[in-house]
Amino acid sequence: VSSEAAYSATMSERRVILEEQRDLALVDDGASLGAQTELLQLVLSHLVLQLPERFGLKGGGDETRFCSLAEGLEWRLADFAETPLVLLGSLLQEDICLMREECPEEGSPRHIFVAGVVTSSFDPVSKHMLPMLEMHDPVPQYAEDLHASMGRVFATLKKPVWRANFAVAEWRDEEEASSEDDDALLQRLYLKVEYETLRRLPKHPEYLVFTIRSHMDPLL
Repeated sequence: VSSEAAYSATMSERRVILEEQRDLALVDDGASLGAQTELLQLVLSHLVLQLPERFGLKGGGDETRFCSLAEGLEWRLADFAETPLVLLGSLLQEDICLMREECPEEGSPRHIFVAGVVTSSFDPVSKHMLPMLEMHDPVPQYAEDLHASMGRVFATLKKPVWRANFAVAEWRDEEEASSEDDDALLQRLYLKVEYETLRRLPKHPEYLVFTIRSHMDPLL
């Protein structure tokens, strides 16, 4: 979780997307509610325990509310009993992918993207219900170089893991032409770091949670 100012700015944008364009940012197979609820409970407990000065719980029973203290916001948990992903997406800066493990009679286990909230990493609607290999179809050399090893990591995962990758990217408006001027180009170059985590849900071990968060900073 970022600093209070950065968190509030990021989450304000994310909440608008979930309010106005939810069908483009949230996907749900309708069969993973138990796993979604478990994930929400884990996240709420983590935020309250690790950042008690910023997050808290109040009330009880059906009136239990989760509070973002610095923002002065609160959510009644009972309102999200059937839509835990909406609350998760309103609290976390990370894109969230819930992957279900399916074990065919022959061959290796497959991990299917069954539900999630994604506002920046990729188009979740076009990837919904696809296995890992097909989700990464546009990624150069993924099938040849990474699919087998990533499949083993997913299938044998016991403890949470994380990784980060980086790239230098040019940032410009769609209508803005690419400039050959070195100074102008340098002003548009950003370092993009993508931080990813992966964990298996304790009570629903057939589900893995994959999160993605991108950080971008100008090189100059």
